[in-house]
Amino acid sequence: MKQYELDMFYSDKFRIMLLLRDTMQTIGDVTFSPLLYEEMGKELHLTRQTVSKHVDVLKKEGYIKTIIRGRTQITDKGYKLIEKLG
Repeated sequence: MKQYELDMFYSDKFRIMLLLRDTMQTIGDVTFSPLLYEEMGKELHLTRQTVSKHVDVLKKEGYIKTIIRGRTQITDKGYKLIEKLG
């Protein structure tokens, strides 16, 4: 396992990914998490700003994507990491 993957496992970013996975909903043919940053922060005991910072990094690295405000999807790359580390 690469060092980056180990660091990810123990991070708030990975906790955010697990929360997104656990709150996924499907409407029609679209699967997403409806959680807003504030809701993620309350659940994980993080500030909205901290969640926003981590979500931006996860998007930049290709683990998640926002389809519209408040609707986040985990990418295939994200699911592979969750399977590997979770």
